[in-house]
Amino acid sequence: MNLERALAMPGPLVAAWEAWTARPDRRLLVFSLQPKPARLALVAVPETERAAMSSDLRQRGIRVGIWVPHSEYFWCDDDQGFDLWSSSRLELEGKHGNLQLADGRRVSAASVASVASFVDEDMVHRGVRLELADGSSVLVAEERDPAALGDPTYNVDNFSIEAAWTDYLGAALASWLGKPHVNRLIDAEIAEERRIHEPSELEAMLTKYFIGPIGADVIARLGAEVARVLADPALHAGMARGFLPSNGRRGFGCAWREELAFQRTDPRVIDLAAWIAWAETGYPRARPYCPEAFAGTWIQREPASPSAPRWTLGRDGAFSAPGTPFASRITWCVHRHGTKLDDASIWLADATGVGFKRLLVLRVASTELVLEPTTPPVVRLERE
Repeated sequence: MNLERALAMPGPLVAAWEAWTARPDRRLLVFSLQPKPARLALVAVPETERAAMSSDLRQRGIRVGIWVPHSEYFWCDDDQGFDLWSSSRLELEGKHGNLQLADGRRVSAASVASVASFVDEDMVHRGVRLELADGSSVLVAEERDPAALGDPTYNVDNFSIEAAWTDYLGAALASWLGKPHVNRLIDAEIAEERRIHEPSELEAMLTKYFIGPIGADVIARLGAEVARVLADPALHAGMARGFLPSNGRRGFGCAWREELAFQRTDPRVIDLAAWIAWAETGYPRARPYCPEAFAGTWIQREPASPSAPRWTLGRDGAFSAPGTPFASRITWCVHRHGTKLDDASIWLADATGVGFKRLLVLRVASTELVLEPTTPPVVRLERE
């Protein structure tokens, strides 16, 4: 059904704006409330037209509210009060600071200490409740999503998108009541991982994992970009998917990937900051991962050669091995396959930086390094 046909339907109607989006247009969802809530039309509206659209809807006598993707709930907070609907009924009606729930219970604003958005430990049960001054609580809205248990790939990013409605609803209801909003969706460990880092922390990360100069403008730009991503759940989830090596852009051989974010599939904020600095233009070049155990000058013993070629693996990633099949290679780095030092491969790049020669590490010790190229023979080096 198109928008005009939906707005011409007998009322009462509610038009609800999408709470957040990564798109330039924001969607408007029109609901009929009788005999029970039903979706009539969904349209995308340019951001520049939203205010005029809302004004026109109100002049038609249509209430304007909010809905959140991945949720059955929508609500209005206006001069008529605070009303919350699910897909089946009116769940809560707020008038003059007092609430009446669908089951008939009444709660006065004076008895409410805070409004909490919550989730159980299994991430299945989540919702919004009123925390009362006497220590009891009243459930306002909830959902149970078994995907958190049934899907082995389900992670905090999935949860953040699918439970976002609880945060938006909790904050809106708390504001209407004039009470604090308590977000109990994220535990302390996750909260620390999601924390927006101070400029000094971003500077330390960039200094360690990227090759300077690291100016204040670079730090400020990275901080602003990270904050923008975290503020948009859809964009954050997209960035998190892009961070995964299996989704294309990898960063293998970079110190940030091999050390800071090694084997992480659910990036912390600091990991995401490093990925943004590596993936986007305008940031310093990523530092190669060149562990001390591999760096130095080595003498080739096998395959035997009269000249006994020297392999030089600089701590800055410079490489030279004249008189070997790898003489055209000028840089090196290590890509880790596992947690052990020798569970890795050395990648050698030429001046183009496009193609790599990969040498599997068979053994690394203080005086010996044994490598297996993709084509025989095995190379055995002794430290000079």
